[in-house]
Amino acid sequence: MNLEALPNEILLVLFSCFNGFDLLQAFYNLNSRFNQLLYENVYDYQFRFSSISKIKFDWICRQHLPSLANRVTYLELYEVQTSPGQNQLFFSYFPSINHFIRLQTLKVSSIESSEMFITIVNALPYLSHLTYLQLDVSPSLKNNEIDFNIVLNNIWNLPQLLFCHLHMYNFVYNENNDINYSFTKQSTSIRHLELTGFCRKYSDIDIFFNQTPNLKHCNISVYDFQQEDYAPSFSLPKLSELRLQTFATAGLTTLFSFLKRLSNLRRLNIKLYSHIIDGHQWEDFIRKYLPKLTNFVFHMDNKFNLHGNMPLSLDQLFMSFRTPFWIDEHKWYVRCIKQGHHIEVYTLSSIVSNYRCYIPDVWFSTDSQDSLENYCNSVGLINCDRFFTRTLPSTLCLSNVDILITKLPLSDQFQSIIPHLNQLSYLRLLLDDETSLFDVQTLLDCTPKLYTFVIEQKKPLSLNRLLFTCSNPSIHTFRLEKYQYEFHNEECLQLAQSPLGQQCHFLNINVKFRQDIVILVEHMPNLQGLHAHVQESQDNNELIQWLQYQLPKTCYVAPPIQHLNDSIRIWIQ
Repeated sequence: MNLEALPNEILLVLFSCFNGFDLLQAFYNLNSRFNQLLYENVYDYQFRFSSISKIKFDWICRQHLPSLANRVTYLELYEVQTSPGQNQLFFSYFPSINHFIRLQTLKVSSIESSEMFITIVNALPYLSHLTYLQLDVSPSLKNNEIDFNIVLNNIWNLPQLLFCHLHMYNFVYNENNDINYSFTKQSTSIRHLELTGFCRKYSDIDIFFNQTPNLKHCNISVYDFQQEDYAPSFSLPKLSELRLQTFATAGLTTLFSFLKRLSNLRRLNIKLYSHIIDGHQWEDFIRKYLPKLTNFVFHMDNKFNLHGNMPLSLDQLFMSFRTPFWIDEHKWYVRCIKQGHHIEVYTLSSIVSNYRCYIPDVWFSTDSQDSLENYCNSVGLINCDRFFTRTLPSTLCLSNVDILITKLPLSDQFQSIIPHLNQLSYLRLLLDDETSLFDVQTLLDCTPKLYTFVIEQKKPLSLNRLLFTCSNPSIHTFRLEKYQYEFHNEECLQLAQSPLGQQCHFLNINVKFRQDIVILVEHMPNLQGLHAHVQESQDNNELIQWLQYQLPKTCYVAPPIQHLNDSIRIWIQ
């Protein structure tokens, strides 16, 4: 069928099925009619800048977005290791996003500076059509440069906002980062709220709840500092689903006082650190205060001292979850596992993937269909230094290992209980003087889905030449930042021309001189993102300017950020 024969109405329906970039790449400049439709009749452009090449990103931002900004309804900036500095580059093209006036969805990950965060927040009053907002702040942002009450007032003042996701990954763990919340705007539109890093205590949650009276779904983390006088003041009759993660440094009284106010909850997902609540306590509480609860998922863990400060024995704890309330009424099945002095209790429905790096000493389950073999089949992480600290039954079989941390050669015990590594996507290899190329290559040959290869050595050694010869066609990410060696000159060229250097999309490396970065970029044809720590002492601003002059004009050199060891970051293609 000839597309040009279709009426405009059909073409516009067809156009609505495309991401903004794919739409423009496929139809722009085919003919004047299509160009007119794209620029005058399409009002629903959606741009998801995830896994996009640097060249394509520049093409959209330079040639099209300035004219189409008021027609964009969905904008997602998703910076990954193969697109370092994407957010900073976007805001260099668009110092303000005020003119994206039809935006309904805005998602920005890896917000690295207070300036970028403030730019986004200051634009919010102009984005009155927003229904979905997600802001993920990286650990490099300085909290003391931000007035969070202005931030929250601007967000809570959005008239159509339904989904609000705010994540501050560097805030919750710092006891000195107290915020005195005094934002005054109340949102009657927000129905879904996610907060990470904003609440250090339960009284902080009260403030957010009081300003969001129509909340239905909430996902929140709280550091849970002791509040002996805590008395909940909120009322949320419409809240039906809660996901709560608490580090539980306070007693359980505060937690129960908080949950008592949520009598209409139907779904509760809770993760408790440093506390174990037995089945009888949960049963009594749910019967009295959460009568509408139909779905309950929890994960609790704690470490007990050598003298055993557990209020119940492990057998008693396990039996408390075997009552008719758990087994018959709700079918909420529970596992209880112990390794050393560490105890975990969790519902089976809470298991997505198991990244515990041990086989438990003691294992119980209230589900008669569950077994230790099921547990082993879900083990996704193996750290050999921790995992093989004791003799394990040879009958165990771990067939879904996704992450492996090891040194070579592999032990006989490893090979007896791990039949294959067909699912392995991440390998961290600890090198020493005894590591042989044969052992490395033999391991790589067993990993058909390996994506990330990390090489470490604990102390400076001479350069191991196996880096230049080992191969695996599925590896896209090669990380050498913890390899205690600075590559330079000929070594960089050898690495770039090696099998891994020729195929990898992302490289993290230590180099001696700034010229070494140029060598890597020029000789690695598939490289998209590079993080490089330069040993040569120099001013970072001067280094960035020098690299921007020396490298191809298509490259973008992003400023270093502290939590990435001040590495220079380059988005290449």
